Amino acid sequence: MRNVVDKGMVALDTWDRQVRLLMRRVGVPALRISVGVVFIWFGGLKVLDVSPVSDLVANTVYWLDASWVVTALGVMEVLVGLCLVTRRFLRLALLWFASSCWARSWCSWWCRTWRSARATRCC
Repeated sequence: MRNVVDKGMVALDTWDRQVRLLMRRVGVPALRISVGVVFIWFGGLKVLDVSPVSDLVANTVYWLDASWVVTALGVMEVLVGLCLVTRRFLRLALLWFASSCWARSWCSWWCRTWRSARATRCC
């Protein structure tokens, strides 16, 4: 009985090692491509002006013209997504992504801080 359990554990360990090697090879590219597809999808919705968050984005940066801000953000998201999917200009895409995250965080902080004092159309 113990011999059967040992053989089963060896087989399970071998299978686990093979799965880990596959995931190590495929995991990061799969994550990069899936995030790229999401960026392309969400950016495309903004470019086509059918995004449900267009008003939220426009109200967050209300001091800029909403007609081009939402479209510009959509174009930037599509470009980041294309860079991630095609593996071209990855460092530039990461820079765009990081700057986008920083800008959104800053706008959110600014709206919460100055909402009662100055902002009337804030998020």
